[in-house]
Order: sequence, then structure tokens, then C-alpha cells
Amino acid sequence: MGLLADITPLRTRDFRRLWLAGVVTVIGGNLTIFAVPVQVYALTRNSAYVGLSGLFALVPLVVFGLWGGAWADAMDRRILLIIASCGLAVASLLLWAQAALAANNVWVVLCLLSVQQAFFAINSPTRSSAIPRMLPSDQLPAANSLKTLIAIKEKGVAFTSHFVNLHKFEQHEPRFVKINPNGQVPALVHDGKVVTESTVINEYLDDVFEGPPLRPADFFWRARMRSCGKDCALR
Repeated sequence: MGLLADITPLRTRDFRRLWLAGVVTVIGGNLTIFAVPVQVYALTRNSAYVGLSGLFALVPLVVFGLWGGAWADAMDRRILLIIASCGLAVASLLLWAQAALAANNVWVVLCLLSVQQAFFAINSPTRSSAIPRMLPSDQLPAANSLKTLIAIKEKGVAFTSHFVNLHKFEQHEPRFVKINPNGQVPALVHDGKVVTESTVINEYLDDVFEGPPLRPADFFWRARMRSCGKDCALR
């Protein structure tokens, strides 16, 4: 399997550090999306509480998502990003602690979920708005395509990476246009078939290859995952 992508943005130290931190955030978010409904059902044996967990996650995500963008414009993005990241880490640690200590209180789980989602809602727009200050405008499309690498690593799929230099417009050369007529990266080639667009590639990887699932079974949380995927697109 071959992946054609431009990894030029990763050569910028600040962006590389932010991107790696984003990988950790995405993995943690996926673990939460999977673990919280499972724990809620184990505690209550009631699917209504599982649905309630979606409400506890959605409300702070919407409310603080709006505030997060405004705060990112009004204050130092670096400070806000540090606060949001620390909040995410503390909330995740408390979720782990209550499970390890067998607190067995569903309301504690739901409240911690809300706190974590609030910090996530602040973290995402702040991180995204910081990208244009780290990279020149011609590197932003390449930065947006890097999330595919996260899915490949998570699934443990062996692949060969082919560097496409957007600065030299290699995506418009005949050899690449033959693979993707749209002249866009990334492009995934598997068994002679071409898959394009980051989100579509990630879902293809999840459907075709064995390994840990990238999407939750619950349809609501799968929709939440798609929403988070848009936030994690580093643009």
C-alpha cells in the first residue's frame, strides 16, 4: 500500500510539536468516546443513561466551541492552548482515577465527560487558528492532509510513503494526475485502487484493515467522531 502526501509542514518545529500533541489529543478523545458509554452502561444497565452521556458531551461542546473561538481571538493563543491542554489532561486523569478506584457513580462520570468536552471544544479552534501563524499559506493544504497518518499508525498498517512536493507543484505532474486527476494530496493506493480525501481514506482504512476500530459502534458517537475529525483537520 502506498500513501502520497506532502510532509513539508512537519519540518517546522513549532508545527511538528503541535501536530504530535494533536495526535495524543485525538487518541485520548477516541478512547473517551469508546470508554465512557461502556462504563455508563456497566454502571446503570440502562441505555437511556448512555443516550444521556451524548447530551452531557454535546452541550459543552457546542457552548464552549463558540466561546473558544472568541477567546482565541481575544487572548494569547499559546496561553489559551496550554490552559485547554492541561484541562484535557486533568479531566482524562480524573476519568481514569474514578474508574480505577471503582467510584461507581454515573453522575461523576457524566460531569467529568462534560468538563473534558468543554476543554476539547476550546482546544480545537485554538489549535486550528494557530496553524496559519506557524506555516506559510502554501503549506496549509499539506498540513490538512497529515491526519491520514494518524489513522494508518493507529491501525498498524504497513505502507510506503511517497513524498509529493507542493512547492514544486508535483501534484500537477502527469505521473500524479494519473493517480488523482484532481491533483490533490493525500492519495491512497491499495491493490491498484485509488482513494482520495483524508476523511474518506481514514474510513476506508477502518473498513478494510484489521486492528483497533477507528469508529465507535454507536451511531451518535460516530457522528461525534466525524465532527471531531473536522476539528482535527489542521488547516
